Amino acid sequence: MKRLTLIMLVAMIPFFTIAQKRSKKGKDKSIQKTESVYEFMVITGYDLMNVAAGDIRSADDMRDAAPSRAKVMFDFGGIRTADVEKLSSQQFKSMAHAVNQSARFGWEFTDANVVDMDEVRVHYYYMRRKK
Repeated sequence: MKRLTLIMLVAMIPFFTIAQKRSKKGKDKSIQKTESVYEFMVITGYDLMNVAAGDIRSADDMRDAAPSRAKVMFDFGGIRTADVEKLSSQQFKSMAHAVNQSARFGWEFTDANVVDMDEVRVHYYYMRRKK
């Protein structure tokens, strides 16, 4: 029994010493900063849904007679260029109009989320473009 215990201890010594080996702390780690390839933008649209069902006549009448029920805001994340200023200064009647207009400036549609609240439907459209 003593021999077995002694053999086990001698056999385990290399495993214990390997596990406690320290890494070299003097290594020079080079950190490379890479420039991002894309610029990102979020289009947030607030769609008011307080029109009663009896008020709807036809799609053409609704489009012509109704004032804009959508509020569209752009979040560029600090990007300031001439086309960004031009895009954010425009008024849009729908989210589709805002997305189509931003596509003319090189923005590409990536993803969308829709959140329903009591009287408001909030659309989040995520856009990107190459720098």
